[in-house]
Amino acid sequence: MLKDSLTEMETAEDFIQKVKSLVEKTGDIEFPDLKHDSGIYMSGSENRRLLRFIKNNMTHPYFIQWMLDSFADYYSKNIFIDLVSTKIEGLLPELNSNPRGYYPMAGREYRDMSKRMGNLKENTNDQEFPIEYKGYKLPGVHDTKKTWINEQYNLPGKCEAAPSDIVIDAGANYGETSVWFADRVRPGGKVYAFEPERKAFDELLKTISANKLGKAITPINKGIWNKADSLRLCGSKAPGSAYISANEAGMPVSLVSLDDFIRENCITKVDLIKMDIEGSEMKGIMGAKGTITKKKPKLAICLYHKLSDLVYIPLILKSLVPSYKLYISVKAEIVLFAIHN
Repeated sequence: MLKDSLTEMETAEDFIQKVKSLVEKTGDIEFPDLKHDSGIYMSGSENRRLLRFIKNNMTHPYFIQWMLDSFADYYSKNIFIDLVSTKIEGLLPELNSNPRGYYPMAGREYRDMSKRMGNLKENTNDQEFPIEYKGYKLPGVHDTKKTWINEQYNLPGKCEAAPSDIVIDAGANYGETSVWFADRVRPGGKVYAFEPERKAFDELLKTISANKLGKAITPINKGIWNKADSLRLCGSKAPGSAYISANEAGMPVSLVSLDDFIRENCITKVDLIKMDIEGSEMKGIMGAKGTITKKKPKLAICLYHKLSDLVYIPLILKSLVPSYKLYISVKAEIVLFAIHN
């Protein structure tokens, strides 16, 4: 797991040996679709394809060195090494204590978050907005913790929402993150908040109204995808945990690509794109290729939903904008930041 001290970088050769060893342990395992009560959360065929990719590419010294060089600091390089190893371990039956390859929050960051939690005021008389923080009414404790307390979509001094920024909040859920962005971009900025699930979208509207942020936040009842489409929202009943599927039963939802939305709405400036869209991040990026290559916005992309995202998303972003500097942060969940310099 992640070392207490990240001052000494693991060499590419060390990483290659670690990956080779882990891949060899997988042997000819027939990975099933991993499921919970609400549906498939990890495709067996996807895991097999990714392991083939890892075996064919991530055991090659030049590829590994290039991959590690894509990250801008030692902290991110070390986290990437540890995350890939942890995620592969999560696929192995003999290492089944961590079946989804979860990555724990670093101890110091967790302690810091716990201290800041004392600043939250909980209003037990208000069931819709039980949290009051910095003058805002917020509906959910979990998203308030990760966004407002731990600031997981903020990389100080590198990737930050700033006054007058235009922000895309893909996966707005009940609105805690949208309000956090709105607080940072005012005056003069704007947040476009995308949420496909109807119940969550209704709660998003209430959050915007309760905080009088109608001018700062524009809500859109659509999901972000690689093209305009209508698919189904499936899976968990927990807020913000459902995923898009073409093959499973679920609630019909409308989808849009960011490139189409930005063009159709004549949006001339995009400063930051945040995506936490339950495993659809790669689709979302492919639907925003034009925006990313032309406008080179700051990016905050969640990587924790799929093992494949850890490898493919950094690769595709560097291919779209070679000058992007990439950082990985694990304040609460795994987030990849991209900054054009």
